[in-house]
Amino acid sequence: MTEIIGIFSSEVVATLKLDIPTGTEILLSVSTLEHIKTSHPDIIGDHRAIIADIITAPSGVSLRVKDCSIGFFKCFENGSQYYLELSVRSSSKGEYFVRTLHHIERGRLEKRVKNGKIILIDESALI
Repeated sequence: MTEIIGIFSSEVVATLKLDIPTGTEILLSVSTLEHIKTSHPDIIGDHRAIIADIITAPSGVSLRVKDCSIGFFKCFENGSQYYLELSVRSSSKGEYFVRTLHHIERGRLEKRVKNGKIILIDESALI
């Protein structure tokens, strides 16, 4: 089973210069959700809500040529800051699916921002 978990906002489409219409759906499959729960048990909480939040209001985004994925990054607060990276890829049918969700270390995130691989949407995310 697959559900619509979000859409590509005009801000993300423009920031990454994507050749897709604003409002293009991002889908989440049951198998991917199970992968996230079992492979990344350190991510605690309502996984669907976390994924939807990252897509709706990312702190930063990236376009990864290596695996043709679109990255969404978000800074969260829970006593201290932590960062999550969500990967979205296109299927052979042109549908966009969440592929994985995992923690990313602040140092790695900062390095990728400095190298221009991640574009911050929320400049306060790394303060």
